[in-house]
Amino acid sequence: LSYQKEGLDIARDVMRLNCHAAVLKYPIRVPNTQEKAVVAAHQALTLLERHAQFLKINPSQIGMMGFSAGAHLTAKMLAHPNHPLAFAILIYPAYLSDDGKTLKPDVYPAPPYVPTFVMQCRDDRSYLNASLGYVTHLATINAPVSYHLYPNGGHGFGNRITDNSLEVATWFERLQQWFFTQILAPTSQS
Repeated sequence: LSYQKEGLDIARDVMRLNCHAAVLKYPIRVPNTQEKAVVAAHQALTLLERHAQFLKINPSQIGMMGFSAGAHLTAKMLAHPNHPLAFAILIYPAYLSDDGKTLKPDVYPAPPYVPTFVMQCRDDRSYLNASLGYVTHLATINAPVSYHLYPNGGHGFGNRITDNSLEVATWFERLQQWFFTQILAPTSQS
């Protein structure tokens, strides 16, 4: 639904970090939408791994970032045993938990547990429990997680925050800092 602001625009921002980016466009509003999205994500990751040399990417450093339902899809990918992800970024995730305590069965993370960045706004009432439940579970299993809960900002803004006085306007800077310290720095040392 937000292919531009939560897809192409963010990919451009990520590429400014000197990283490669690919945008997955998957079917919505069709029968079995979630299952088709998972199949599309698996296919995309397989293509990236298979063509890593041609694309000049490191197949062991592929991560996934999603917004709202896309963050749910990212969590579903992390639930697959032996997933290929090196890191995950969930921005105002949806559908992970109803009560903020118990995860939905399809998003329980499977090893290997990877560094995960989660961002949410407290006034995102429809989905606040999704991130709370997910982050609580990650902390319980001692998985590496960085959680950023902002007081206000709502849902669905991508990187288009027009009011720079809102604390959430710094979310991409926090992501960039996390990315450089948690993802790039450890790989450059190995």
